[in-house]
Amino acid sequence: MKKLKNVILIVLLLLLCVGVLPMTGCGEDGTGEDSGTAADSGMGAPSDAIDLRELDLRQYGGVSTPEVTVSEDGYSATVKGGGKEDGYYGAVFADTEISDGNEYTLCFDIKNNTAGGQNKMAVGFAQAGTDSTPLFYQLYGNYNVQTVFYRQNERLGADSTVIYQADGDGDGFVSVRIEIKGRVAEAFCKVEEEWKTMGIIEMASDGKAALVFGQKGNPADFTVRNVTLAEGTELTDGVAPKQTCVGVLAKGKFYVYGETDKDALSYKVGESMIFNFRLTDSGDEDAEYGCPKFVWKASADDGQTWSGEASGEMGTLTLSFEMRSAGYIKVEVDACKADGSVISGVTGFVGGACSGFEDVTTGKEEPADFWQFWQEQLKALDGVAPELIYKKEVESTNSSFYTYNIAIRTHDPDAPAYGYLTVPKNAEKGKCKIRLSFYGYNASFSPSPEYNSGYITLRINAHSFENGQPSSYYQNLKNGELRNYGFSASDYADPSEAYFRDMILRNVQAFRYLKTLEEWNGKDAVLRGGSMGGFQATAVAALEGGASELSVHIVWMCDVSGRSVGKLEGWLPQYTDNLRYFDTVYFAARVTCPTNITNAGLADYTATPCGVTAYYNALNCRKTLVFVQSADHSTAPIKKVTYSKSGN
Repeated sequence: MKKLKNVILIVLLLLLCVGVLPMTGCGEDGTGEDSGTAADSGMGAPSDAIDLRELDLRQYGGVSTPEVTVSEDGYSATVKGGGKEDGYYGAVFADTEISDGNEYTLCFDIKNNTAGGQNKMAVGFAQAGTDSTPLFYQLYGNYNVQTVFYRQNERLGADSTVIYQADGDGDGFVSVRIEIKGRVAEAFCKVEEEWKTMGIIEMASDGKAALVFGQKGNPADFTVRNVTLAEGTELTDGVAPKQTCVGVLAKGKFYVYGETDKDALSYKVGESMIFNFRLTDSGDEDAEYGCPKFVWKASADDGQTWSGEASGEMGTLTLSFEMRSAGYIKVEVDACKADGSVISGVTGFVGGACSGFEDVTTGKEEPADFWQFWQEQLKALDGVAPELIYKKEVESTNSSFYTYNIAIRTHDPDAPAYGYLTVPKNAEKGKCKIRLSFYGYNASFSPSPEYNSGYITLRINAHSFENGQPSSYYQNLKNGELRNYGFSASDYADPSEAYFRDMILRNVQAFRYLKTLEEWNGKDAVLRGGSMGGFQATAVAALEGGASELSVHIVWMCDVSGRSVGKLEGWLPQYTDNLRYFDTVYFAARVTCPTNITNAGLADYTATPCGVTAYYNALNCRKTLVFVQSADHSTAPIKKVTYSKSGN
């Protein structure tokens, strides 16, 4: 009986809705045929039709209450008048219980009695047992109730706007079916200022709410008949309908989550690479939501490209690709409106997978004289002792360390290596580890001190400019002589004159300086850096002996020649063959100490996945690698999924 009462309550909502929601019909035979008139509603009424006389129809706080006339047999009702300041008319509601997993199908016939009139409907919830405004602003339902609308046996999409439009003479009924699945949640939001079929308002934690239908467009004048409510739905493949308005505030953040059917690094060349996507919520990762459509595109290191769109009604999408050679695929999927524009506030998917991991290498081979070239460059440091030009103690932000601003003599008398040195106050001769840290690509600030327990740490300045200067000093350099440093192909006409050549020599000299400190234990020496810092750290590990560990992430300048053979392009200097003298992959091939690539992104096209993988494959030492799905060069994904490799 309780369920039946709830059913009746919902029906009354129905009444309000009349002037608005014409979707597919239900009749006793499922045909949607007219079964009577407002005056004679009992003729042909379904055997389970609800007696509308039992409903307690109420205005939800509007300016005036509509007039509701129920037929003698109780199977038909007409709603007239009623008004509200916000422009909704004839809105009434009844309390009902919406609980997790409660599925039902609501059917009725409606007729707009206003000739030539056009009505739109709003659907929402208010807290049960109150006359409070349901807080629905435009056409939408509720996050807590997933709904699918049908009109004349045609399923309506998420972007439907005119739900009911009169046919001119006003005597035609339209059959409507609404399939509903209850979902209990606590959330509040209003949708964007546009018509949608779903949305969010506040719902009591006990799951009780008042289901509301309101008409917008003109004063209510509609008739509803043959209302039925049956448990269960006839959803396609038994899958519950998904929320169709994602322009709302979820428990967390709406985003398109993607995953592969197996380890993203494990595909073989020619094997189907299957991606499964769903529109979900960071605050409820088991939830799935619908959208008008998914728009997607993909490109791969083998030169292939794909694109397309698919219905987002069920909130899921599966794509499959095959690659013809070793490399990576980049896949992008967005949740979109019907016109193909991306829905505001929804984070799309960008990520990928690898085919033939072990065979990924650089686009071109290294220059035949690569190693000879660098041995020649190192000669510039011959006879230049790694001595300090100055060592100035500065205020320390860690009370356990002394902090110094230092300058080290290099191959260029006018271009010292600058950095911040931190030394534990309890440092003893032969007891400390050393660590040299490198920054990424920048010229807008000096490094800051770094403190590591048990280590003497030098955070080196990539450029030969002084530390601790006013911000205007660095901005002038960034916008002047260091603007786009190292990016012009002309910089590599003679690689021995390239900007990165001098940077690397300063870095080598800084490492040599650390190894002269009497506090060093003579064995533990860590080189660490990310992005351009990973490039610098790897070059030093290759060119100067003594490192015990190399720790890098999102390593830059890997496979600089890849784009010249059609691979996906990263953010790199203009290509010229001489740029290969600075390819981090070729330095990696000379590294002998254990190397950990702690983080790389499958959506990173600054330091491309293909380039980082070529780097890993080139290492001839103990090594580890961690890729993060959907991570780019600077942003972590909403949900972190990692794939790892290790070897010797």
